[in-house]
Amino acid sequence: MYESTDEIEDVVRATLARLAEDGPDGGTDPAGLDLDADLRDVHGLTSLLMTVLLTSVCDETKVPLTQFTEDDLAVIRTPNDMVAALRRHAGRACTPWTRSAAVAMDDGAVRVRPIHPRDREPMRAIALDTEIWRYFVSRVRTSEEFDTFFDATLADHADGRRVVFVIEDSRTGAVAGSSSYGNIAQADGRLEIGWSWLGAGHRGTGVNRRAKFLLLRHAFEVLGAERVEFKTDALNLRARKGLLGIGAVEEGTLRSYNPMPGNRRRDAVFYGVVRADWPRVRSELVTGMLS
Repeated sequence: MYESTDEIEDVVRATLARLAEDGPDGGTDPAGLDLDADLRDVHGLTSLLMTVLLTSVCDETKVPLTQFTEDDLAVIRTPNDMVAALRRHAGRACTPWTRSAAVAMDDGAVRVRPIHPRDREPMRAIALDTEIWRYFVSRVRTSEEFDTFFDATLADHADGRRVVFVIEDSRTGAVAGSSSYGNIAQADGRLEIGWSWLGAGHRGTGVNRRAKFLLLRHAFEVLGAERVEFKTDALNLRARKGLLGIGAVEEGTLRSYNPMPGNRRRDAVFYGVVRADWPRVRSELVTGMLS
């Protein structure tokens, strides 16, 4: 994959020159092209040729075309705009998701940020609630069990097995709970959102919907994911209803998926949002948060 601006600029110049050679003013010198000139008004590209140009350049530079959003396309007016967009997406594609995902996200009401060791006590204060752990694969009933859980969570985050987030109230800074990106398969364009829990005072308040929106938006619009998946216990009717409520599609049940406390085995129900779903899911989530 090309990452330097000069390399990407050379590809854009050469591809634009080839398109010009097919027109009435053939024989265009790539070096002589004005990269600040409007692609439509000056270079004479139709909407179809704009698509051909971007597709060809993406093929040559190995930047996934699927990473380009409608917002990206709307601001590409000159060759230099295209170079900048390609450079930005090339950097994203080459950066491990475990690094580029570990950023703070905020919608003004809810903030989602990477976990830190100093979060131990604020999280402990809301985590000793048996209702949180009813469908988790581990139990946290005592302060000692919480320390074991928190230490394992920090280790997962530090070692890149998960990207663990703390969910906060943006206005007060109060810790509301946690969620994670996990089962990250960057080469396949896939990750899971899970390991999610909220303290009693934040359940049913819209915090979960807002946190899921921030994580989904970052996955599709920044990381360039093709699929985001969720799984939950078949017995967890609240979580199942919540996943359908954010627009995820129920995809099936894997029976006897894993052992659970209490000597039972969990049937895991899988849900997914794929790139083609995202515009609908995004619109529904935004509408729901504004209502």
